[in-house]
Amino acid sequence: MLHRARHTVEFPAAFQLVMATNPCPCGYGHGTGKACRCTSLQRRRYAAKLSGPLLDRVDLQVTVESLTSQHLAARSSAESSAQVAARVTRAVERARHRLEPYGLSRNHQVPLQLFTQPSLQVTPTGRRILEEALDAQQISARGYGRVLRVAWTIADLLEVDRPSAEHVDMALYLRLNTSGGQYV
Repeated sequence: MLHRARHTVEFPAAFQLVMATNPCPCGYGHGTGKACRCTSLQRRRYAAKLSGPLLDRVDLQVTVESLTSQHLAARSSAESSAQVAARVTRAVERARHRLEPYGLSRNHQVPLQLFTQPSLQVTPTGRRILEEALDAQQISARGYGRVLRVAWTIADLLEVDRPSAEHVDMALYLRLNTSGGQYV
């Protein structure tokens, strides 16, 4: 939705944005950073190119570490793609069933004001954690809503009825992970 002067124009769209960036201009500033030749000033300037308002619209910020020879040689005990797909399908169905009375089907569609409904509230401890992060300016109002949506998705994936403090913490961590120690 665009707001200019006295006019508003809505361009409906449904998409998923995935972004990736290197840790520094040379790309080697991860792990021990031994191969990296960037100065701390170069790293700060590089990170500053991603504006706060842009990052505020990113729900999950995850650092992916480099692979080592041990990773490649290790036998994985990870879930198969079919198992993950089945778990995601169940989570989507849980959300659809819960949101059906509101004319919605996915967690990302829930407007912030709807989280005041009894069936869409997180536990009191989870809400307190979110309020503390907001009051400490670790997250914005937009971030508050995004963390709630991610917490609900985590709860759906774990097949629990309502997000707890643990789920809210995990959602906050997924926003904190690469932002240099501040929730975004």
